[in-house]
Amino acid sequence: MKKTILFSLLIAISYNLQAEEVKAKITYTIKDNRILSIIVNSKDEIKRQKCEELVMSKEARELFKKKYEHSNEKYAVFYFICED
Repeated sequence: MKKTILFSLLIAISYNLQAEEVKAKITYTIKDNRILSIIVNSKDEIKRQKCEELVMSKEARELFKKKYEHSNEKYAVFYFICED
């Protein structure tokens, strides 16, 4: 009985350790509507590539443009959470 409970707790804890929140720090030029840099905090190459593809998509660029179209600044730095 104790072994079963301990084993199930161990599985639950290890599952939560695998679920990391992948964030991207994006530097964006407002005037040119261009992304200068993307820094992703994941060590997993597949998650990093998926996050970069999501940030570089046409829909994401349109959202960035709409968000900053009335801004007087040249550059914007913001964080983007990539979900699986």
